[in-house]
Amino acid sequence: MPSAGLSARSVIASTLLGTHPPEMDGRFLVAFAKRFGIAEGTARVALSRMVDRGELENAGGRYRLAGHLAERQGRQDAARASVSGAWDGRWVQAVAVGTASPTRRATRRSQFAAAKLAELREGVWLRPDNLETDRAALEGPDVVWASMEPAGDPTELANHLWDLEAWATEARALTEGLRASADGLAADDDDLLAPGFVLAAAVLRHFLADPELPEALTPEAWPAAELRGAYDEFDTAYRALTRRFFLAHR
Repeated sequence: MPSAGLSARSVIASTLLGTHPPEMDGRFLVAFAKRFGIAEGTARVALSRMVDRGELENAGGRYRLAGHLAERQGRQDAARASVSGAWDGRWVQAVAVGTASPTRRATRRSQFAAAKLAELREGVWLRPDNLETDRAALEGPDVVWASMEPAGDPTELANHLWDLEAWATEARALTEGLRASADGLAADDDDLLAPGFVLAAAVLRHFLADPELPEALTPEAWPAAELRGAYDEFDTAYRALTRRFFLAHR
């Protein structure tokens, strides 16, 4: 299970990643960071550095996600919703061709992983064709796309590409943590702000790691829907608790 000890940047980024729209007054972000033992000066320095890096935009002391963090929120929201389409047994494949610099290869890996493709071997990425993959964002002269149908057992291929058992084990542990926190959140316990925040961040990261496979390729009792349901209930209670916290700091 997750533990505390986050940096000022992590607290600020995760707070805005979980906020819609992803913007907040700097004084609220500073006040919230104090719940993690982060000094006001440290939080303000982190805000300035995040603006300099293009991760935040500052408009009169109100900060909004920008750049790759704004893109991450979009992926995070999509992963939380997990809208999987129908599957006809076909897979989508992307093959990196030609030579590329190490930086370019690293960028491609991040892009394909974010699109929930898995690397079969270096330069060969694939997944079941049940998601609306944004190919336009991944296209280029160094990528060849193809539609294919594996000759062998697709379930074995899925288990080779993703550690499904590990994902399921962590999902069940997170679900238990969410449910165990419910009573304290309902009781308006401010002491749960920090641990609840860390738990929520861990769940959202786990959603991003969900390969979102077709039902035919997932193990029995796959816990994805249960985790999403538990998080929806937790999120409603946690948002109410944070609203009361921010109202107290107006």
